[in-house]
Amino acid sequence: MKAHEVKRRILRALVGASLAGLAIAIWAHIVALSGRDPRVGFRWIWIVQLLLLCLLLPIALSVFRARTLRELFHPPRWMRLTIFWLLMYYGVHFYLFVFVAAEHLTSAATWRMFTAGWILLFAFAAAFYNATSKDERVRK
Repeated sequence: MKAHEVKRRILRALVGASLAGLAIAIWAHIVALSGRDPRVGFRWIWIVQLLLLCLLLPIALSVFRARTLRELFHPPRWMRLTIFWLLMYYGVHFYLFVFVAAEHLTSAATWRMFTAGWILLFAFAAAFYNATSKDERVRK
């Protein structure tokens, strides 16, 4: 098997892991929006945070090496818009969290804010690895 084929398979596996994490984050966010703690339904949810760290670390190292994200990441327009709207969605949840936490902090409010961030970051990781794998197909 050639090196570019191995790299493409690794990138596809990273896209799959990102999408699996995104699905879990969406589920946890919906549970938190209903006012419940997602840890009740899935005790091992902290593993999602570790998966997110493992997926974002190679991106951070690549950005550090390339110096700018624009040189490294060329997503289609729809991906950029999706990331932008998810960033706005997270911003709203963070803003609400800050003001709700001042009055009365609940577990569900905390989870709403964290899972909105997870959704944003898992979507970014999936978009990054998907665009990178498509660039690899074009380069070979």
